[in-house]
Amino acid sequence: MKRPIEFKPVEVQNPMDKKDLPAVEDVWFKLKGDSKDLEISLKQQILTYISDYNILNAALKPNASKADFGNTQMASLDHSMWFFRDFDFNDWMLFSAVSPSTSGARGLATGNIFTRDGKLIATDAFVYVLSVNGLIFFLSIIFYFIPPKKINSIYGYRTHRTMQNKDIWVYANGSFSVTLLKYTGISFIAALVLTLVNPGLMNSWFPMAFMIFTLLISVISTEKALNENFDEDGNRKTKK
Repeated sequence: MKRPIEFKPVEVQNPMDKKDLPAVEDVWFKLKGDSKDLEISLKQQILTYISDYNILNAALKPNASKADFGNTQMASLDHSMWFFRDFDFNDWMLFSAVSPSTSGARGLATGNIFTRDGKLIATDAFVYVLSVNGLIFFLSIIFYFIPPKKINSIYGYRTHRTMQNKDIWVYANGSFSVTLLKYTGISFIAALVLTLVNPGLMNSWFPMAFMIFTLLISVISTEKALNENFDEDGNRKTKK
């Protein structure tokens, strides 16, 4: 059975060359035959099917020296699509995918689909935003409402100083939970707004940058509060 889709990759790599490559995959494609009478809902379903063809290549390329289609079986664990406008299957479209992370036998890949004149049709960048920034925001909510009350080696704002006594432990975790909730909320909203304005910006390091900034500012703010109220031995300072 012949494939009903025609693909033309921007670059053709030798599958026998075990060379690690950049984690990107750009492929032009179009549907064979006349598709002008298709309903938009059916076109979106077909586009979702097509988008699953090449997105995993972006995750495989940077690991080509260790994994290839001959020794690796791949499958999509989660695949979400977001559609922005109608499109014409009779014209060529570009599927541009990147993979910002591969580890532990799993790879994350995001992609944008453009018309020939550069209009964005669909993207799955929200998957990354919701999975990274959304997860941190959700955890910050849990941390705020269920703070660690007892000093432990697993859960909480744990440093050498904060684990010296219960007074500084409760203070540190209370301060950190409030700051973390505040800035993860701002980070999450900012990431969503940025994705709505320009989804292409979210395909690489922006969500991770938001998350790292959130954690850094929460730690710095907490340490500043601790320095103002406690000494290095974890004892509360006496106000003069």
